[in-house]
Amino acid sequence: MFDRLVSLNRQDIILAAVAALFIAGIIQMIVEYIQDRRQDEMRVGFNGFDREEAIRRCVIIFPVPVIFFNGQMFRKGTNIRITTKTQKVFQGELVGTNSSNIVCIVTEEHIIGYEIENITEIVPVDDIGQE
Repeated sequence: MFDRLVSLNRQDIILAAVAALFIAGIIQMIVEYIQDRRQDEMRVGFNGFDREEAIRRCVIIFPVPVIFFNGQMFRKGTNIRITTKTQKVFQGELVGTNSSNIVCIVTEEHIIGYEIENITEIVPVDDIGQE
């Protein structure tokens, strides 16, 4: 085996390296294409997805239109900002809640459901984004 490797000249080695790079590039393109297809199927964003239909489904899943949190009342359609225990901040339109105490809001890019027990603050926000 080693004798055959030693008998190769520079041109054969360079040709083998170029062929290996070409084959690796093709394999990488195929893998990325498959991963992109899977992500497109799993994505819940609004690209190629009917936003209004997604919101209609959320209204069915989260039928309670009023949330009481720390003495404040928030109604469906109100723009709110939620701060979670992990310091994540979500800002969007309130869709509602359900019997499992999960709040649903629609941001510009996502539909978010979050447990009320893991929320530290909910504040109303006007349309411009100010408190």
